[in-house]
This record gives sequence, structure tokens and C-alpha cells, in this order.
Amino acid sequence: MPTFALVTDVGNDLLYGAEAQQIVDWVTECIARLEQFNARIVVTELPIESILATSNVRFQIFRTIFFPPSRLTLSKARDLAQRINEGVIEVANRHGCQRLTMPGAWYGIDPIHIRHRYRPVAWQAVVDRWREPNALHEKSVFSSKNRYLLNTARPQERCLLGRHQCCAQPSIVLSDGSQVAVY
Repeated sequence: MPTFALVTDVGNDLLYGAEAQQIVDWVTECIARLEQFNARIVVTELPIESILATSNVRFQIFRTIFFPPSRLTLSKARDLAQRINEGVIEVANRHGCQRLTMPGAWYGIDPIHIRHRYRPVAWQAVVDRWREPNALHEKSVFSSKNRYLLNTARPQERCLLGRHQCCAQPSIVLSDGSQVAVY
């Protein structure tokens, strides 16, 4: 079976204090590793439109809830996000990856997580970039069970509300036997 890869949620580490260039280097390394598996890679750009539209009050609330130790300012976050996005676009282009620009309308109060009602649209946009004749079977990818599983997939490692969590990979197995790993 072909391998499909999605490189996404790239800028989140800014709020943990990571440097812009370090994040771009991580993306470069991920893509290089995925190329060893001949993966069809889709890279999502940062939600720049949503980040730029975020008010200072909304940013402070979001940062306090999701990244309590962070002291990053909105101005600095915007600047770093734009630098990372430019780096991600350059790396994706250099490696021949498909890119997905994230429309601001997909986001709500939370400037970096897609609203629940737009998730099917976002997944369809990703799949459309992977699609080759006979490569993906839409009914198997978007069955009710698989949509539920995709929404519950957990990353190998994350910090959520200040708590470190780990999850074995692959995180889920779809009804057709496809495995989904989240890193």
C-alpha cells in the first residue's frame, strides 16, 4: 500500500519557546525521513490568516489556557509564525511536497485549531492533495467510523494542559487496515 504523510501543527512549539529556525529544521528532518518511505507528503502551512486576525485579549486567553508557562507576546508570535511559514513553504517546495494553505474561516476563538465543523472540509482538502488514480478510496477513508477514529488519533508525545502524555504508534488503525501514526 502507498504511504501518505501529513506534516501539520508545525508552529505550536513556538509557545513552548522553540526558535523559528529550529522548527523549520524539524520539518526538514521529518520530510527527509518520510521521503525514505516514498511517502506522498502534504504539508499544511501555518494558519497565518487566523493568527494575524487574533486580538491581543483572545491571544492572552488562548496562551494562558493551552500554554500556561509561555510569556510569548502576540506581536512576537505573529512575527515568528510568519518566519516559520515562509521556511515551511520553502522546504515543502524544495522537496516537492503538496502544500495546503489554511483559510482563516476554518478557525474560531482558538486561532490554531480547526473548528470541529470544518474538520471534514480540512481532511478533504488534505486527501485531495494526496489523490492519484486508485490511490485512495474515499468511502473507506471517510466512513463514520474512520472519521471518529481520525478525530481521536493521539500523538506519540504531547503536553496537554501542563501534563506530559505518551501514546504508542500507530495511534489508530482504519477499517481498511491503514495505520495512522501521529508524531
